[in-house]
Amino acid sequence: MDGFLFPCIRLFLGPCIRRLHMCLSDRDEDISQLSLLHTLASRCPSLTDFSLIDNQALERDVYYVDTLSRAVCSWNQLRQLSVSCLSADALYHIAVLPKLEELALTDTYDILPPRFSQSSTVRFFPSLKELHVSCDVAFFAIRLVEALSSSPLTSIDIIPHLYDESGYQGLIDALREYCPRSSLKSIYIAQEYDEESITTSVDVKPLFIFSGLTRISLFSEAPFELDNTSLKDMAQAWLHIVTLTLKSPSSHVTLCGLVPLAQYCSKL
Repeated sequence: MDGFLFPCIRLFLGPCIRRLHMCLSDRDEDISQLSLLHTLASRCPSLTDFSLIDNQALERDVYYVDTLSRAVCSWNQLRQLSVSCLSADALYHIAVLPKLEELALTDTYDILPPRFSQSSTVRFFPSLKELHVSCDVAFFAIRLVEALSSSPLTSIDIIPHLYDESGYQGLIDALREYCPRSSLKSIYIAQEYDEESITTSVDVKPLFIFSGLTRISLFSEAPFELDNTSLKDMAQAWLHIVTLTLKSPSSHVTLCGLVPLAQYCSKL
């Protein structure tokens, strides 16, 4: 958003606007541009699709997070949302939106999501199909996954940036426990590790229950617990798999262990 043209933007906003995509430049006037968010609720009450691309200097600014969160809490018809940081209250608000189908949290940091306690009266993310989360630690994503048991989720991408020895396995276990087994088609998890700190391995077998998967990509600096037998179990579990990427430092799979993939995964 060019600072020179910024004052003119308001002239084009109105109640008929359904989609709004903003990109804040890496300059000092970004904070002043956020004043636009204060009036978006009244100017564009019918927004269904909103995305905001910011710079990293803003993502940890308290005023920025508060301003953005207040704006998001004012919209009740969102179908697609892509932002960086949100407050816990804003996260709860979007969790109960009835029509939200796509959610991207592009760079969260130390804000902890609320505990989404399942009940007979509240369904969290009832329409969510696609979820992308880029966060500092895996625990943030695990909290969100715990709220997905009522979602018709088809695709989930999770990218934790900081090392967490139990985080990767915790994510896999949470996916098995809370994600819908029939609708989920795509899983992507990538976590960077400090190799000197690695003391555990990662068990991917809990994901074998997702029999409808067509794409799975797992990147880890910790070794996967895989051998020829478990790879055969994987091939028999994911009969519809089209794209399979498993990247870790080592495994116990031999060349012969790849044969079941050719036997059972005809779409690979």
